[in-house]
Amino acid sequence: MYKAINNEPMKKLKPIVENGVLQRILDEDNEEISSPYGVRLDEKTQETIKHNKIIEAMMSMYIMDDPGGIGKHLDYYTKILAKVFQVIMNDREVGELTVRFNNVNKTLKEVFTATTFNPLSSGSDQIGRMPRERMGTVHEWLSDELNSETGKKNHQRFLTKVKAISSFGTTVWQLLSINAQVNFFALRVLYSKAGVSVPTSRGHKFDIFKSKTRSSLFDDPITRARSERMPLVDGQPINGIYSNAAEHGLGFGQVVQHAESPQETERLRALLDQNGTKNSQINAIPRQNAPIGNLDRPFMLSDAEYENIPAEYKEFNLNKKIEDHYFNHGVGINRWQPYGIYGTQANLAGFPSAGAQSGGTTDVMLGLQMLGDKTIYGPDNRMVTEAITLAVAAFMNFGGYHTFSEVFPIGQSVINNEVMNPEKVANEFATKKLYQEMVDSFSNFNPELTTECNFNRFYQTYGSAIEKYKN
Repeated sequence: MYKAINNEPMKKLKPIVENGVLQRILDEDNEEISSPYGVRLDEKTQETIKHNKIIEAMMSMYIMDDPGGIGKHLDYYTKILAKVFQVIMNDREVGELTVRFNNVNKTLKEVFTATTFNPLSSGSDQIGRMPRERMGTVHEWLSDELNSETGKKNHQRFLTKVKAISSFGTTVWQLLSINAQVNFFALRVLYSKAGVSVPTSRGHKFDIFKSKTRSSLFDDPITRARSERMPLVDGQPINGIYSNAAEHGLGFGQVVQHAESPQETERLRALLDQNGTKNSQINAIPRQNAPIGNLDRPFMLSDAEYENIPAEYKEFNLNKKIEDHYFNHGVGINRWQPYGIYGTQANLAGFPSAGAQSGGTTDVMLGLQMLGDKTIYGPDNRMVTEAITLAVAAFMNFGGYHTFSEVFPIGQSVINNEVMNPEKVANEFATKKLYQEMVDSFSNFNPELTTECNFNRFYQTYGSAIEKYKN
């Protein structure tokens, strides 16, 4: 039903790079089309993006609230993960194994506490975190959640499970990508004690992932370029200094961890490091030109878009459905401004963007790769990868972290056993029928829901609404 705005290949764009950092992108007429301040779009494309934010929000709610077979695949992996976490926290010998992490020697327990358990504490800004009213430790609560059935109408548990797999994958990536023998040894011991089967050859599964999904192509600074919106202190943007996120263990992009003066830096750190945990509020602090003011509201719609939902969708009561999913959190789209080739091409094709190609999605793929008995690459494990990719798409959209175009193609590359090439994916956005592909995928796991009258009526309404914006 859905077609991209254009049926022609994207026009060739010209990136301008200075000192290894993308400064701007020019079109064929040498006009600036993208910069760290955003992508220049015409009114028709902006309207298309608004409708596409709406369908992404609605599909995310359907996936989270009634996941069908997706939930069964989630449950399988999170029960394995619960065993891994149990060993880390309760087996002293394993927990005290030394690993190299962020250029410092730490214990395995210290690393996972920093990367997984603290971010899921009740005081963090993360979705899927422990409820404030829950008694006991984060690990006890998380173990209960990971071992419980996802089921229906339990989107908070759904979010927790996806977050846990993502955090595990993030940690494994940080431990193994530096090629430290002590880290490989520690993980082998951990897997053995947890009863997880993994090849004894060094990094067999990891090497497949690194060559296919997280190759150097993925983090290309031109395709993935993004910058943080400037933090606000007392309502005013600080004189922040951009630096490479990787230097701070914060993934990819240009981030603001310091300001030009020590006084401003101190005030910035007070905002970022609440509850004594470094960068615990990095997604929640106020930022210049942030599109979402209500941090309880999930998904990607800006304040203006949410307050002016097109009349075509009135019968579906979208505002009430979103309000039923309210959860205070740090909103990713308030933090990042994607302006590289990937985000620019997505926007020009009418797709929303929030953070460029999703590193968090690759972390989930690595988590699956390292927890299961078999590789996830290729058709043999297609259903697993397809299911979890849909789960990740809903998770990322809920938090305002990533849009569907930044998630789904990554899972598709794994299923097809291909190298994830962001530039190639971006160049195909103009003709990609993304939402139809995702509806077809979801129907594999919940056929009753995708043929249900209300869903079909919404999808038809969306198709009719988007039709007027095509060339």
